[in-house]
Amino acid sequence: MPTVVVIALLAIPLSIVLAGWVLYRSVPLNRVWSVLLVLTLPISSVTDVGAVSANLALSDAVLVALMVYGLVVASVSKQGLRLPFIGLTAALFGWVAFSMLVGINRFGDGADWLYVISLLKYISLFAYFIATVNLSHSRDDLSVVLRAWLVASTVIAGLGVAGSFLHFTAGQSLPFVEGHRATGTFDDANLFAAYLSLSFFLAFALLIDAKTATIRARMVVVSAMALQLLALVLSGSRGGVTACVLSIAVFGVISGSGRIRLALVGTALAGVVVVGSLAVSSQGVIDKFQPVINRLASASDFDDPSHLQRYRLWSQALAFFERSPVTGIGRGNFKVVLIQETGIQHIPHNTFLGILAETGLVGLLLFLGLLLSFVVLLAPRIFQRVDRTQALMAACLLAALVAIAAQGLTISLENFRGFWVLLGLIYVFHLLYPVGSRPSEAGSADLSRAWSLRAVGERGNGDQGR
Repeated sequence: MPTVVVIALLAIPLSIVLAGWVLYRSVPLNRVWSVLLVLTLPISSVTDVGAVSANLALSDAVLVALMVYGLVVASVSKQGLRLPFIGLTAALFGWVAFSMLVGINRFGDGADWLYVISLLKYISLFAYFIATVNLSHSRDDLSVVLRAWLVASTVIAGLGVAGSFLHFTAGQSLPFVEGHRATGTFDDANLFAAYLSLSFFLAFALLIDAKTATIRARMVVVSAMALQLLALVLSGSRGGVTACVLSIAVFGVISGSGRIRLALVGTALAGVVVVGSLAVSSQGVIDKFQPVINRLASASDFDDPSHLQRYRLWSQALAFFERSPVTGIGRGNFKVVLIQETGIQHIPHNTFLGILAETGLVGLLLFLGLLLSFVVLLAPRIFQRVDRTQALMAACLLAALVAIAAQGLTISLENFRGFWVLLGLIYVFHLLYPVGSRPSEAGSADLSRAWSLRAVGERGNGDQGR
């Protein structure tokens, strides 16, 4: 059982290190929960239960414990729970539940308990967003989250790279590789790629953060980013690599910094030089990695068999939407109906078409409205450019969101936990870095009063009206 082995190798040592860190530094409990959630999030496994895929992560157990802890603390604390965009998210989840009920009646296969689990799982994703929003009270807290993410993503990327190199050079099979594609601690190479793209831009945000100002700290971050990109390539995810390249280009444009653009161009040229040098001096090494190279090169081949299969799945998703344009065929019903009618068991491999097919036009519009709400939070900070650091960090977060959305055009990512954590980080950034504020303003101020339930309700209504 690869996942059990991974948990034993990673979770236990990380827990020991975390416990020692807490005892030695007297770390606030909110930071302990943040770090624990971030460290366990990438340790996941995909399991099929009938026609429903269950993607479980070690962080789910941490989230449950955090929710129990939160309920206990809330019973004795006057600090309210922060619930941003509660109206929009309630409408989204309410519509998903309604479409599921309609879908069960019209297209279901009788296993009603699987639909209940699917709905609860979907709602639990929002809990990741709420947890992220409620655990960061200051810019120092946000910096701790970014540094913990850097540590976790560097370890996971390193496992994927090591597993891939051992597979191709020594023929050894490890839990961190599936076939010829690196998966890290994910059971899916595409989810691994999505995690790496997100990690790359969060690392870039940490690089810009004033708390990472020393040369040694920046060298560590840059080295981690290089490892993340290497692992992304070895994942063989055509959609992931394409989305990351697109997002880097978007970041270069919206950053408004000539130095950033020059650095990105220099990074790309350095990569070309390294690959070219390997090709000339070590043709044998390049030949060993030919399966990954061939897979990535086939991204532009529209007649590739895997591309043709996805075209058929996308056409099927549109056909399901045309059959039930308002409510869709029901959340979790795509694979059910597809098996009933074609005998093929697949997901849509497109986040937006999948949502359109399963929840109809209303469900897609609500989901897009949620995405747009976070773009609106970041846009003023990027384009007003009152503070350069604030603008660049906002550009990093927007580029990360673009990377997830772009890769979502080729795989289904609405269930990706990292996406919901990213939304939480964007909202935290929105609160901690008010538009036009300087680095010294509201840097470490206690926001408990601003984040009381009453204040959040006032702020949440304002955000939704923007």
